[in-house]
Amino acid sequence: MGYGNCLDYLQRRGVLPFRVAPFCPVDDLILSLCAYLPFEQVLPGPRQGDWVPFPQAVEALTQRPGWDAVGLIMAKDTPALVRQAARSPRFQTLGLGCAAGVLDQQTQFAALTFRLPDSTLYLAFRGTDDTLVGWKECFAMSYAFPVPAQALAQDYLVQVAQRHPGRLRVGGHSKGGNLAVWA
Repeated sequence: MGYGNCLDYLQRRGVLPFRVAPFCPVDDLILSLCAYLPFEQVLPGPRQGDWVPFPQAVEALTQRPGWDAVGLIMAKDTPALVRQAARSPRFQTLGLGCAAGVLDQQTQFAALTFRLPDSTLYLAFRGTDDTLVGWKECFAMSYAFPVPAQALAQDYLVQVAQRHPGRLRVGGHSKGGNLAVWA
């Protein structure tokens, strides 16, 4: 049986813990989409190593003005998807942390890490956002390497892996997928 979208998936499969239904590509997509929201404003950074329960992280994020501004790039349902994921039995036990973000004249980069119930870490890299520098850097990926975000992604992965040894998964949507592969 197929799912219409990620919200459908959460309604049907969101009740199943990972020990019953293993991590799958749709889980990967959902966690990748979470990286589009500004969790770096409310979560500890990669050097701090603390984990915040997913529902608490979403609650803290939703208290910030403009947290749900989707712009032209982010799917309009992403804020609702993140809220629904945080409430679902499947995702509510996840920890979030190691949030990082850089936005300057040369770089658009953000990442966060999820701690899954089996202690596997999922590093989610943000894709291109609505900023001019984000688009400029995305286009630069076609002729230059590494671009600043790729170098930051590699540094981020190394920091998280050194601080939290164990199994890692990496992912991201669009530019975030490229950063995951580069890292």
